Amino acid sequence: MKKAIHSAVLCFSLLVSCPIYATVAYEVDIAKGIKLMSEGGFKDALILFQNALAASPGNTEALYYSAMAYSRLGEFDKAEGAFRGILDKDKDFVDAYLELGRIYYITGKCDDAESALKKYVSRADDAGLSKYASDMMQACRAEEDEGGMKRDYYLNISLGSQYDDNVIVEPSNPATPSDRKSDQRALVYLTAGKSLFERGVVSMKGDYSFYLSQHLHMSGLNVNSQSLGPTIEFGFSEALRPSLGYSLVYTSVGGDLYSLSHEYSAKVRVIVDEKSFTDILYEYTALKYWDSSLFQTASIRDGYKQSAGISQNYTGNFKAGLYLYFDTEDTNADYWSYEGFRLGGEISSEILPSLYGKLSAEYSEKEYGSLLPDAAEIRVDEAQKYSASLTYVINKTLSLQLTESYTVNDSNLELYNYRRNIMGLFLTAGVL
Repeated sequence: MKKAIHSAVLCFSLLVSCPIYATVAYEVDIAKGIKLMSEGGFKDALILFQNALAASPGNTEALYYSAMAYSRLGEFDKAEGAFRGILDKDKDFVDAYLELGRIYYITGKCDDAESALKKYVSRADDAGLSKYASDMMQACRAEEDEGGMKRDYYLNISLGSQYDDNVIVEPSNPATPSDRKSDQRALVYLTAGKSLFERGVVSMKGDYSFYLSQHLHMSGLNVNSQSLGPTIEFGFSEALRPSLGYSLVYTSVGGDLYSLSHEYSAKVRVIVDEKSFTDILYEYTALKYWDSSLFQTASIRDGYKQSAGISQNYTGNFKAGLYLYFDTEDTNADYWSYEGFRLGGEISSEILPSLYGKLSAEYSEKEYGSLLPDAAEIRVDEAQKYSASLTYVINKTLSLQLTESYTVNDSNLELYNYRRNIMGLFLTAGVL
């Protein structure tokens, strides 16, 4: 289907855009370039369009066909920049939206493709090209199989191993320094989801995740965690997407029930433009803990926690995000209650064909509610966390990932100072 769409767009674009007469030298170059493009001579055509731009800087027609030539040559970054330059000057240059949508479709950026193509369809008066744009939107969301049906579900499985030089079940409740040990663990992580319904501006999806760790030596710290819940999204407008979510999260440690939580969230996504959006988020979590041989007083931490904050995200040739969240937790024992904040960011990009890199960093502070037993002062923690990953995409369903994270927790209480380094290797399969 993609091949048909790729070949059709050039034919359509040339049919609707060719000038009939050329009266000056740069117009002759444009006309000759268009003819060469129709014959598949994109490189030679590009030279002519560049000559036209040199003779008539800022000429929209020459710029548009230059961008088309770049696109057909696979130089999508240059093509995208040129089309965006046209739209910065003229928001009603509808063919540029169509070409941008095609680029995003080819490069697998379905959200960006949908945004650009919807703008084309809403402005265009050509029924054939509007149908082509709609087909492209549907194809980008479709499963690449014989039926070509739109996929409304997913199932991903990750298998891997981690080396942890300081095994801690929870950084906020670590073992004593003398008990801290390193260990290797095998991991299974499964994520699944399905669209449940879509009615007008309202849609609902359900998500499920399963996490299992098996330590080589410290089997008492094996973790099993599962999460299940729906999310409802309201598509009131192209620029505003509120959503509500709920998750039930169950966790066991060493075979014993450890915690159960009910997580509620409200998010408003504001679409700034085709490449950036802002998320405003509020989360409320009700927490229940069970005492066990490992955590004999865990139940004193029953209570709730809240988070509120904002993140700014960019999704262009690379992806980047910055966030700031304020956190509070109220527990049965005041010395486990705290107030604090998290400030961080991440960036990811394609390094080489099929190889992607990601870097992230976070700084956080927590001030606890009262004195811990036998402590001389109220606990205050300052933490730094850094992480990096390399992902190699083997094919459309398999990827290999190498991960590294390093945490530094500086506390005014010596017991809670620690360093932690975790290295991992994972194979992820998109089963459905």
